Amino acid sequence: MYKFLSFLFILTSLASYSQKKTRILFILDASNSMNLKWDNQTRMESAKEILNESIEDLRGIPDLEIALRVYGHQSMVNNTFQDCNDTKLEVPFGKNTIDEIKKDTRGTTVILKLKDEEHEFLDSWRLQSIIRKYSDHISIPIQMYKTDMKKEEMVKLTELETINNTNAIWTRNKSDIKKKEYEEFYKSLSYDADAPLAYYHNRVEGKTEYTSLLFIPTLFDNSKTSL
Repeated sequence: MYKFLSFLFILTSLASYSQKKTRILFILDASNSMNLKWDNQTRMESAKEILNESIEDLRGIPDLEIALRVYGHQSMVNNTFQDCNDTKLEVPFGKNTIDEIKKDTRGTTVILKLKDEEHEFLDSWRLQSIIRKYSDHISIPIQMYKTDMKKEEMVKLTELETINNTNAIWTRNKSDIKKKEYEEFYKSLSYDADAPLAYYHNRVEGKTEYTSLLFIPTLFDNSKTSL
Protein backbone atom coordinates (compact mmCIF):
# COMPACT_ATOMS: atom_id res chain seq x y z
CA MET A 1 0.00 0.00 0.00
CA TYR A 2 2.88 2.36 0.87
CA LYS A 3 4.49 1.74 -2.49
CA PHE A 4 1.25 2.52 -4.33
CA LEU A 5 0.79 5.78 -2.42
CA SER A 6 4.42 6.69 -3.07
CA PHE A 7 3.76 6.53 -6.77
CA LEU A 8 0.41 8.26 -6.67
CA PHE A 9 2.01 11.36 -8.23
CA ILE A 10 3.30 9.17 -11.03
CA LEU A 11 0.32 6.98 -11.70
CA THR A 12 -3.26 8.06 -11.03
CA SER A 13 -6.64 6.78 -12.13
CA LEU A 14 -9.96 8.44 -12.83
CA ALA A 15 -13.24 6.52 -12.94
CA SER A 16 -16.42 7.71 -14.66
CA TYR A 17 -19.75 5.93 -14.45
CA SER A 18 -22.68 6.29 -16.82
CA GLN A 19 -25.42 3.71 -16.42
CA LYS A 20 -23.70 0.33 -16.89
CA LYS A 21 -20.46 1.59 -18.45
CA THR A 22 -17.27 2.02 -16.40
CA ARG A 23 -14.38 4.10 -17.70
CA ILE A 24 -10.93 4.28 -16.08
CA LEU A 25 -8.19 6.62 -17.25
CA PHE A 26 -4.60 5.91 -16.17
CA ILE A 27 -2.17 8.84 -16.26
CA LEU A 28 1.54 8.03 -16.44
CA ASP A 29 4.53 10.33 -15.95
CA ALA A 30 7.14 9.48 -18.61
CA SER A 31 9.56 12.38 -18.07
CA ASN A 32 13.29 11.96 -17.40
CA SER A 33 12.71 12.03 -13.66
CA MET A 34 11.23 8.54 -14.01
CA ASN A 35 14.72 7.21 -14.76
CA LEU A 36 15.82 7.90 -11.18
CA LYS A 37 16.31 4.88 -8.90
CA TRP A 38 13.81 3.87 -6.23
CA ASP A 39 14.16 0.62 -4.29
CA ASN A 40 16.81 -0.86 -6.65
CA GLN A 41 14.78 -0.06 -9.77
CA THR A 42 13.80 3.03 -11.70
CA ARG A 43 10.64 4.94 -10.93
CA MET A 44 9.33 3.99 -14.37
CA GLU A 45 9.82 0.28 -13.67
CA SER A 46 7.95 0.63 -10.36
CA ALA A 47 5.19 2.67 -12.01
CA LYS A 48 4.75 0.02 -14.72
CA GLU A 49 4.51 -2.71 -12.07
CA ILE A 50 1.77 -0.78 -10.29
CA LEU A 51 0.05 -0.07 -13.59
CA ASN A 52 0.10 -3.74 -14.65
CA GLU A 53 -1.09 -4.96 -11.23
CA SER A 54 -3.90 -2.40 -11.17
CA ILE A 55 -5.05 -3.27 -14.68
CA GLU A 56 -4.88 -7.03 -14.06
CA ASP A 57 -7.20 -6.63 -11.07
CA LEU A 58 -9.76 -5.04 -13.39
CA ARG A 59 -10.11 -8.03 -15.70
CA GLY A 60 -13.56 -9.53 -15.71
CA ILE A 61 -15.42 -6.30 -14.99
CA PRO A 62 -18.26 -6.10 -17.56
CA ASP A 63 -18.52 -3.08 -19.87
CA LEU A 64 -15.17 -1.73 -18.68
CA GLU A 65 -13.28 0.75 -20.85
CA ILE A 66 -9.67 1.67 -20.04
CA ALA A 67 -7.44 4.39 -21.47
CA LEU A 68 -3.85 5.53 -20.90
CA ARG A 69 -2.61 9.13 -21.08
CA VAL A 70 1.15 9.81 -20.89
CA TYR A 71 2.87 13.13 -20.26
CA GLY A 72 6.41 14.49 -20.24
CA HIS A 73 7.75 12.27 -23.03
CA GLN A 74 7.44 14.44 -26.15
CA SER A 75 8.44 18.10 -26.38
CA MET A 76 11.11 20.04 -24.47
CA VAL A 77 11.04 23.44 -22.72
CA ASN A 78 13.97 25.67 -23.76
CA ASN A 79 15.82 22.50 -24.80
CA THR A 80 16.55 21.80 -21.14
CA PHE A 81 13.76 19.69 -19.66
CA GLN A 82 10.68 17.85 -20.80
CA ASP A 83 7.34 19.63 -20.95
CA CYS A 84 4.97 17.91 -18.52
CA ASN A 85 2.07 19.96 -19.91
CA ASP A 86 2.47 18.16 -23.23
CA THR A 87 0.33 15.02 -22.93
CA LYS A 88 -0.79 12.34 -25.35
CA LEU A 89 -3.60 9.81 -25.18
CA GLU A 90 -1.52 6.76 -26.08
CA VAL A 91 -4.37 4.26 -25.69
CA PRO A 92 -7.91 5.62 -26.18
CA PHE A 93 -10.92 4.25 -24.33
CA GLY A 94 -11.95 0.79 -25.48
CA LYS A 95 -13.16 -2.57 -24.21
CA ASN A 96 -10.09 -4.60 -25.18
CA THR A 97 -7.25 -2.26 -24.27
CA ILE A 98 -5.80 -4.02 -21.21
CA ASP A 99 -3.22 -6.02 -23.17
CA GLU A 100 -2.34 -2.96 -25.27
CA ILE A 101 -1.61 -0.89 -22.15
CA LYS A 102 0.41 -3.72 -20.61
CA LYS A 103 2.62 -4.04 -23.71
CA ASP A 104 6.23 -4.56 -22.61
CA THR A 105 7.89 -3.20 -25.75
CA ARG A 106 8.41 0.47 -26.53
CA GLY A 107 6.93 2.33 -29.46
CA THR A 108 3.58 2.76 -31.11
CA THR A 109 1.83 -0.12 -32.83
CA VAL A 110 0.77 0.84 -36.35
CA ILE A 111 -1.78 -1.41 -38.08
CA LEU A 112 -2.24 -1.08 -41.83
CA LYS A 113 -5.19 -2.58 -43.69
CA LEU A 114 -4.49 -3.47 -47.31
CA LYS A 115 -6.86 -3.60 -50.21
CA ASP A 116 -7.29 -6.96 -51.96
CA GLU A 117 -5.19 -5.84 -54.93
CA GLU A 118 -2.29 -4.79 -52.64
CA HIS A 119 -1.56 -8.17 -51.06
CA GLU A 120 1.91 -8.21 -52.63
CA PHE A 121 2.98 -6.06 -49.67
CA LEU A 122 2.29 -9.00 -47.35
CA ASP A 123 5.19 -10.86 -48.93
CA SER A 124 8.28 -10.62 -46.70
CA TRP A 125 10.70 -10.50 -49.65
CA ARG A 126 8.77 -7.65 -51.22
CA LEU A 127 8.83 -5.70 -47.96
CA GLN A 128 12.54 -6.30 -47.46
CA SER A 129 13.35 -5.03 -50.95
CA ILE A 130 11.35 -1.83 -50.29
CA ILE A 131 13.06 -1.29 -46.94
CA ARG A 132 16.52 -1.78 -48.41
CA LYS A 133 15.75 0.54 -51.30
CA TYR A 134 14.34 3.45 -49.33
CA SER A 135 15.60 3.02 -45.75
CA ASP A 136 19.22 2.00 -46.08
CA HIS A 137 21.68 4.36 -44.36
CA ILE A 138 19.01 5.44 -41.86
CA SER A 139 20.43 5.30 -38.33
CA ILE A 140 17.29 3.65 -36.90
CA PRO A 141 17.27 -0.13 -37.47
CA ILE A 142 14.18 -1.58 -39.14
CA GLN A 143 13.52 -5.14 -38.07
CA MET A 144 11.32 -7.94 -39.35
CA TYR A 145 10.67 -11.45 -38.15
CA LYS A 146 12.76 -14.05 -39.94
CA THR A 147 10.91 -16.48 -42.19
CA ASP A 148 11.60 -20.05 -43.21
CA MET A 149 10.13 -22.36 -45.82
CA LYS A 150 8.58 -25.44 -44.22
CA LYS A 151 6.48 -27.94 -46.15
CA GLU A 152 6.14 -25.54 -49.09
CA GLU A 153 4.77 -22.85 -46.78
CA MET A 154 6.48 -19.70 -45.52
CA VAL A 155 6.54 -19.71 -41.71
CA LYS A 156 7.30 -16.68 -39.53
CA LEU A 157 9.94 -17.33 -36.87
CA THR A 158 10.24 -15.66 -33.46
CA GLU A 159 13.70 -14.24 -34.16
CA LEU A 160 14.05 -10.68 -35.47
CA GLU A 161 16.60 -9.51 -38.06
CA THR A 162 17.64 -6.00 -39.09
CA ILE A 163 16.79 -5.37 -42.74
CA ASN A 164 18.35 -1.97 -43.45
CA ASN A 165 22.03 -1.08 -43.21
CA THR A 166 22.19 1.62 -40.55
CA ASN A 167 25.70 2.77 -41.51
CA ALA A 168 25.99 5.14 -44.45
CA ILE A 169 27.94 3.55 -47.29
CA TRP A 170 30.48 6.41 -47.42
CA THR A 171 31.39 5.87 -43.73
CA ARG A 172 32.26 2.20 -44.20
CA ASN A 173 35.55 0.68 -45.28
CA LYS A 174 35.40 0.12 -49.03
CA SER A 175 36.88 -3.35 -48.61
CA ASP A 176 33.71 -4.31 -46.71
CA ILE A 177 31.33 -3.04 -49.40
CA LYS A 178 30.18 -5.37 -52.15
CA LYS A 179 29.76 -4.30 -55.75
CA LYS A 180 26.00 -4.87 -55.54
CA GLU A 181 25.76 -2.44 -52.61
CA TYR A 182 27.45 0.29 -54.65
CA GLU A 183 25.07 -0.38 -57.53
CA GLU A 184 21.97 -0.33 -55.34
CA PHE A 185 23.12 2.89 -53.67
CA TYR A 186 23.65 4.50 -57.07
CA LYS A 187 20.19 3.43 -58.26
CA SER A 188 18.55 4.80 -55.11
CA LEU A 189 20.13 8.21 -55.70
CA SER A 190 19.84 8.49 -59.47
CA TYR A 191 16.61 6.53 -60.05
CA ASP A 192 18.53 4.88 -62.88
CA ALA A 193 17.31 1.37 -63.67
CA ASP A 194 20.78 0.35 -64.87
CA ALA A 195 23.88 -0.18 -62.79
CA PRO A 196 26.65 2.43 -63.21
CA LEU A 197 29.30 1.85 -65.83
CA ALA A 198 31.98 2.39 -63.16
CA TYR A 199 32.39 3.81 -59.67
CA TYR A 200 35.22 5.21 -57.58
CA HIS A 201 35.41 5.27 -53.77
CA ASN A 202 38.24 7.27 -52.23
CA ARG A 203 39.11 8.66 -48.81
CA VAL A 204 41.68 11.42 -48.30
CA GLU A 205 43.26 12.01 -44.90
CA GLY A 206 45.47 14.90 -43.82
CA LYS A 207 44.85 18.53 -42.93
CA THR A 208 41.67 18.19 -44.94
CA GLU A 209 39.78 14.91 -44.77
CA TYR A 210 37.00 13.87 -47.09
CA THR A 211 35.45 10.83 -48.74
CA SER A 212 34.42 10.84 -52.38
CA LEU A 213 32.05 8.53 -54.22
CA LEU A 214 32.06 8.93 -57.99
CA PHE A 215 29.59 7.09 -60.24
CA ILE A 216 29.73 7.06 -64.04
CA PRO A 217 26.35 6.26 -65.62
CA THR A 218 26.00 3.66 -68.35
CA LEU A 219 26.43 5.23 -71.79
CA PHE A 220 23.18 6.58 -73.23
CA ASP A 221 21.67 4.43 -75.98
CA ASN A 222 20.26 6.83 -78.60
CA SER A 223 18.60 4.02 -80.55
CA LYS A 224 16.12 3.45 -77.70
CA THR A 225 15.01 7.07 -77.47
CA SER A 226 12.72 9.13 -79.62
CA LEU A 227 12.20 12.88 -79.29
